[in-house]
This record gives sequence, structure tokens and C-alpha cells, in this order.
Amino acid sequence: MVYSHITLDNKFHAVSILHLLKENNISSINDFYGPNLLYTDIDYQTSKELISNLNKYTLFRGTFKGNDLALKNFAYYLYLKMKKKFPNDFNYMRESYFMPNEINLIKEKFKNYKQTKNNLWLCKLASGSLGIGIYFIKNYTDSLKCNGIITKYIHNPHLLNNKKYHLRLYLVITSIIPLKIYLYEDGQLLKASHNYTLDLNKIDDIQSYLTNTHINENKDGYINDTSIKEIKELINNEGGKF
Repeated sequence: MVYSHITLDNKFHAVSILHLLKENNISSINDFYGPNLLYTDIDYQTSKELISNLNKYTLFRGTFKGNDLALKNFAYYLYLKMKKKFPNDFNYMRESYFMPNEINLIKEKFKNYKQTKNNLWLCKLASGSLGIGIYFIKNYTDSLKCNGIITKYIHNPHLLNNKKYHLRLYLVITSIIPLKIYLYEDGQLLKASHNYTLDLNKIDDIQSYLTNTHINENKDGYINDTSIKEIKELINNEGGKF
């Protein structure tokens, strides 16, 4: 194996990486675009020249445009591409539309929309967090105001003690080729602080349908430190399967 190395901002980091490569008999070459391994602090997001010249066998540190995965509309776009290629595996996301790319589809979908308990849609900001900018679509006008992604809401989620919840699990990817993933033995259970309801008169109570920490911390009934063992018992006792 050969590599091309560019000096990193952190000198100690650079020396450590070079030592590791030398110990494993991985040689250096001057050709920037011909290596098997590329390790650099370069900004992949803006380096179009770098992306276009790398060969398909090159391993590199980081992820090209990795920050884009945090954008809800872009993540859904990638999901649709994968679903088209692997329909049996990518079948878990709800129907969604993103603005402004699909404005015509949104206009057609919601021109006669009437909010009902089993036909609920959420607007989420493409790059939003902390529960900011999330609201239920109530009519056609609401759908056109959405500056992000509109997604079909799961109206009948599994509940724990009448509250919505989600699991936060942690993993580490140590190798891509071959793929090696380690799942941490523990995690978190994050619950809404208010009981879940489909009462349309209370649909704007975000603490009944959002489960993140920012919205619910310091509220009565909020749990964020339950162990995986306790989570399994809770879910199984409520008729689920974990």
C-alpha cells in the first residue's frame, strides 16, 4: 500500500500518523492523486478538484460533504436514491416532500388538505435542531410556508406509560473495508414529558410529540438516564419487542 500525506495543523498528530504508517510498511509517494490512502486536514466540502481526481480505490480520512447528512431534506433525497437501488432495504421512512424543489408536488398534495387524526403532516426546518421550527400542517397555506421538509407523521407510535419516546444508541465505525461496527452496550431513553394525544385541539403541545432533551429537560415525567436493560424491560412490558 502507498499513501500521500499532507502536513496537518497539529504537528504531534502528523508525527503520530507518519509513525503508524511506517510501522505498517506503508510507503509514501509524491503523487497527490495516486495513493491508496489520503490523510489530510483539507476541506473536502470545497475541494472539487480533489474529489474529481481521486481514484475509486482511495481510502481517505473524513467524509465528503458529511455535514450535508445533517440536512433533513438532503438526507431524504439520498434515502430516495438508495430506495430506488435497494427497495427491499430502504423502506422505513415516511412519505416526505422538500421545499423548494418539490413545490409543485406539495401544491398538488395539499390543495384540498384537511387535518385529521390519521392524516397528520409535520413541517421541519432542513437544518433545524432543538425542536425549533417544527409544526403540524393544518391547511394548504401552512404547507406553502414550510421552509424545509414536510413529512407524514406516524400517528400511532409505540408508547411507554402513555408517552412517546425514542432511543439514542451509540456506535463506533473502526473500519470501512472490511466493515467493523461496535455498538455501545448502553444508551438513552428519551421520553416526552406530556402524555401523547391525538386531540386536534391540543396538537400544538410540542411536549407531547417531541422527545428531544431541549424541549423536555427539567419537565416532570422526563427520563433521559434509563439503562438499556431497563429500556428492554419497559418496552417488553408495554407490549413491544426489544
